[in-house]
Amino acid sequence: MLSISCLENGKVNIDFIKENTPEVLLKNKIAIFNPYQVHCSKESEIKTIGYYTLYLDIKWCINLQKKLNITQDNQFMLFDRNMINNQCEYETLIEICEKIQKNSNFYNFEKEIAKFISSLFSANIPKESKQLFNKIDKSLISLAKEYMLDNLDENISLEDLSSYTGYNSTYISRIFKKEFGLSPHAFMVNEKINRSKNLLLDNTNTISYVASKSGFYDQSHFSRNFKKLFASSPNTFLIK
Repeated sequence: MLSISCLENGKVNIDFIKENTPEVLLKNKIAIFNPYQVHCSKESEIKTIGYYTLYLDIKWCINLQKKLNITQDNQFMLFDRNMINNQCEYETLIEICEKIQKNSNFYNFEKEIAKFISSLFSANIPKESKQLFNKIDKSLISLAKEYMLDNLDENISLEDLSSYTGYNSTYISRIFKKEFGLSPHAFMVNEKINRSKNLLLDNTNTISYVASKSGFYDQSHFSRNFKKLFASSPNTFLIK
C-alpha cells in the first residue's frame, strides 16, 4: 500500500527507520510512505489540525504507472523522496481529502485522484529507479539471511528480523516465500537442521549437544524437525 499524508496545521515528526532519515511534516508539505517502508510518526507539542492520509492500492498504482510508461515487469516504482514541498500539489491533496471526508466513496473521485497521483509519479520517480524494487528485495534477502545464519543458535522471530532490517514483517515473509518457497521461520529451521547434520558427522558430539548448538530448545524438538527433512531420526542418521 502507498500512503500519502498532509496536514492543515501543526507539525508531525517522522522517522524513516531503514533510511535513518528524520523528516518533519508541516503545512504545505506532502509526506510519501513507499510500500512496506517502516516509519514512526509522532506529533510535536504544536497542535495538529486536519491530518489526512490517502491509502492507495499498489495494483491500482502500478496500472497508473503503466499508463505513464514509468514501470516495467509489473513492479511498483518507488518515490525517490519521502517529503515533497510543493504548494500546488499540497492544496490539491487537501481539497481531495476534504471531498472524500464528506463523501467516503473513493470511486466518486477516482479520476481526480488518478490525475493528482500521476502528477506526483511524473515529477518524483526518476528513470533510474526502474529496478529499485527488485534491488530492495535482493538486498533485504541478503541482509536477513546473513543475520539468521549468524544467529542460528538463537530463536529469531519475524519481529527480530523486522527490527534488524528495518522492513515490515509481512513484506519479509512475502519476499522469503518468493525467493525460497519458505517462510523465514521454515528457512531458519532448515538451516539449523543442515548445521546439525554437519555436527552429527563428528561422532564425538552427542545428540543433545547437537540440538543445543543448532538452536533447538530440546532434543525431541530437534529430532522431530530432523526427521521431517531427512525422513530419518538423528540416531538413524548416526548409524548410517
